[in-house]
Amino acid sequence: MPRPTIISYSIKDSMGTTATMPIYVSYDAATETVEALIGAAAAFGGLTDAITDGKITEFNILINALPDPSWKANPVADSIVQRTANANFLTVDSPYPEPIDVPAISLSVLDAKGRVDLANTNWVNWRTQITSNTGIGASTTVFAQNKFLIALKVFKSVATTFRKHKKPVKAETFETP
Repeated sequence: MPRPTIISYSIKDSMGTTATMPIYVSYDAATETVEALIGAAAAFGGLTDAITDGKITEFNILINALPDPSWKANPVADSIVQRTANANFLTVDSPYPEPIDVPAISLSVLDAKGRVDLANTNWVNWRTQITSNTGIGASTTVFAQNKFLIALKVFKSVATTFRKHKKPVKAETFETP
């Protein structure tokens, strides 16, 4: 069944301001490969490049999917997305951690002092999936990686945080005569 998919192009102008141009497309994973979707997005990017004076700096593809029916139907009453667990992982050859921020961290995962209980079964299962050699979600081909496509292999630390959500700053470009 086709799913609404978003292809978003980032376009930078001569002043360095970047804007995005999202376009919704229909994508059916049963009949179309991801490579074909990337090819179509690249081809449309060429058409877009011809009609814009800005430079396309990148494009992203977001494939929307429905939640698994076994997941929660409603949020837990006291859940707060600003209460997060910021977990840090290391790659084999880098001292710099890769953070994964988990919003609305469950109170059942926290200890009496509000810290993540490292022995909590749900936490251990989640953390192990990220650092395992067998892939995430029972897949043998999908592995947790940093933005440079280097596998996350070592759990380093976790901290509970309260993250404020601010309104995004509106970037404007003014044309001068």
